[in-house]
Amino acid sequence: MKADFWVRRIVMFILIGAVAVLVFGGAVMLLWNNILAQVTNVHPITFLQALGILVLSKILFGGFIPVKDINEGYLTGPALFFRKIKSN
Repeated sequence: MKADFWVRRIVMFILIGAVAVLVFGGAVMLLWNNILAQVTNVHPITFLQALGILVLSKILFGGFIPVKDINEGYLTGPALFFRKIKSN
């Protein structure tokens, strides 16, 4: 009974994650193609390129490992970046 619960939970987590990737990738692609392609004359992008932009933005702005700060809780992305600049 317990194993069945965890199997269902893992499967749901994977499905929700896959749907989130599809939705966010599609949103980036649609926004890029409908706004940037018309305003700045850049080329339209494909779905895989939109996913690449999402991954790149996660690396640049989000980070992957949160850092524990005593005063402010967990820091990631810009908050961690500015904390490092401030300490130097």
